[in-house]
Amino acid sequence: MAVVNYDGWLPIGSLVHLKGGERLTMVTGQMQEEAGTGTYWDYLGYPYPEGRADASKDYFFNKDFIDGVYFLGYQDVAGGQYLDLLKEHEDEFHEEQAKRAGRGGDLHKDTDEADEDDQSKSAEA
Repeated sequence: MAVVNYDGWLPIGSLVHLKGGERLTMVTGQMQEEAGTGTYWDYLGYPYPEGRADASKDYFFNKDFIDGVYFLGYQDVAGGQYLDLLKEHEDEFHEEQAKRAGRGGDLHKDTDEADEDDQSKSAEA
């Protein structure tokens, strides 16, 4: 499968491969705030092809964790305008993201993994 060359915010429905991942992830949101931690992430996605099978399996990740774009999601005028809006607010978003970085999060986070980490930390205490 050929990798798409794309430099910008990915549209919803794009398929990406994440560093260290075994399969593709579908982008379902951009500029996302993770509930519970307040961490800002570039993207939210779900495993492809099954999608969201479990509410605890939200995949949050940043652009630099993507090692390949395999498909660009649907694009139309409204979607293009929205991606333009994201680009306009990108600097503000990344400033706030940097401020919140100390409150948790790696480059990629599966909320189920976070629960396991919290449980293991609780067990150690």
